Amino acid sequence: MLKNIYPSPVDKVHALPFKPKINNLMVELKDDLVKSVEIKIEVIECALHDTLKENESLKEDLKKCEHEINENHRRPRELGNLIISPSGQTNEMAQ
Repeated sequence: MLKNIYPSPVDKVHALPFKPKINNLMVELKDDLVKSVEIKIEVIECALHDTLKENESLKEDLKKCEHEINENHRRPRELGNLIISPSGQTNEMAQ
């Protein structure tokens, strides 16, 4: 039973010619894996770059909207300080 699990020294001698082939195969597999991971990293970096660019654009849009909201809140207060005379002229209220 142990002969099936542990190879004899004779089996090791016969396996030696395959060692360079196995090493070459392992190197090829490693290179393929590294290339695959590099491509995935590049795709993720591109997506991250696009997301960051979109976020910057959205931040600018948000600042513009906040500015417009502040302007719109200020206008009614400014208009509330004006009196329209019967002749159609506007005068500021004396406070």
